[in-house]
Amino acid sequence: DLLRAVASQIQLTESERIYCAKLFQKYADPLNYSRSINSIFLNKTTFSELMVSLGVNPKYIIQYFNVFRFQHTEQIIFSEFLLGVMLMDETTPHDGPAGQLRLQYIFKIYDLNDDQQIGSDEFIHMIRHIRRACGEKTDEQSVFEAAKSKAALMLPEGTRNSFNFNEFVNAVLNKRLRGTSKLFRLPISALGRSSSSSSSSISRSSSSSSSFPSSS
Repeated sequence: DLLRAVASQIQLTESERIYCAKLFQKYADPLNYSRSINSIFLNKTTFSELMVSLGVNPKYIIQYFNVFRFQHTEQIIFSEFLLGVMLMDETTPHDGPAGQLRLQYIFKIYDLNDDQQIGSDEFIHMIRHIRRACGEKTDEQSVFEAAKSKAALMLPEGTRNSFNFNEFVNAVLNKRLRGTSKLFRLPISALGRSSSSSSSSISRSSSSSSSFPSSS
């Protein structure tokens, strides 16, 4: 399945899975850590608290909540959370099974009105984030010009101002749209993989409670 395919590709270890499970458990079941990981979940509030603790900009929490809900319920179970944070980890490649799923998640995040299309304003939003992640200018004019030139490459006929998922994927694969590997990344790893600050922050939380605990 998808979870196994991604876990295999990124070589997820058992200790990393346990680390992530304890993080999930801290927010999903703060009063009773003895409950099974399969019987607890994150709602919008607890998901928001957890993602903010990993450095995610609160402005984008609702979009992340929506894409993490693979089963389309109002709750996020552990397998959905684990898949999402594996895809967001800085060490996860932007190709193979993980890359394919990352593009699905990224498209959904920037499809703000959920019409299965990325419109001009949504594309400008995406380009602004790519440029910011790449250390390029993000003033209104620079972003607009960059979006306009990239859109011309993606939609050369010039008859539309939006593109669908397949067109998005083709643009990425054919290198007409670069920089998407920088999107949908966690500043702090939920797998304990990134900087020592990630581990130390969870260790500090662990010492004060019963368990372990873009993004812009």
